Parts: sequence; structure tokens; C-alpha cells
Amino acid sequence: MQTVQIEVEEDKLELFLTIIQNLKKDIVKNIKLPNNLNTLDIEAIEKDSEDYKEIQAIKAQNNPKYSIEEAKKQLGL
Repeated sequence: MQTVQIEVEEDKLELFLTIIQNLKKDIVKNIKLPNNLNTLDIEAIEKDSEDYKEIQAIKAQNNPKYSIEEAKKQLGL
């Protein structure tokens, strides 16, 4: 499995989430990646399914949480 991280400007977040919701409603069947080697399959993942739990575990491992003070220290503030 591969994870894709997308950064969206805060003022465009609602629009982005609307687009994703529409994609999940089968408006788009697939997306061709620029290298034309892969197809990105978009499908809803049921909450509490095995896939959902696996994604949550990966996110927890790869996204350490910091207190405000720790974050400021990491950023040199």
C-alpha cells in the first residue's frame, strides 16, 4: 500500500473536501498518474474496517504528536 499526502490551503479546504466527496460518489472512475504507470483507485473505506484500522496505525506511527512547546523547539522558535 502507498500513502499519498496532500496539502491544501486552509481557505480551499472545504472545496477540496467537496471534490473528494464527489469522487467517492463515482463521478470519477480513475485517475491516471503523470507517469502513466499506475491508476489511483478511489473508493470509500468503511470506518472500523481492517483497511481503515491499518491506515490509522500507519498514520499513528508516521505522525508523531508534539506539545506546543515541543513543536516550537523543533521549529527553533
